[in-house]
Amino acid sequence: MTRKEQYAAMRQVWPDETAGLTDLEAEAGIRAEVDGYCTRKELAKCQDCSLVNYGRDCHNNRIG
Repeated sequence: MTRKEQYAAMRQVWPDETAGLTDLEAEAGIRAEVDGYCTRKELAKCQDCSLVNYGRDCHNNRIG
């Protein structure tokens, strides 16, 4: 299952509703839903984190 498919399943939407969604947006959306994942609670979403610019999340995992 791809991250886009996981995102669609998690949000309970049809896959065609996420056609314009990028892999990075899907990854960030999934991680935003998982409590305890982000170490910077002052941020609303992963895209707001400066670490995303380096292709990493706050746990130094590669994203996108």
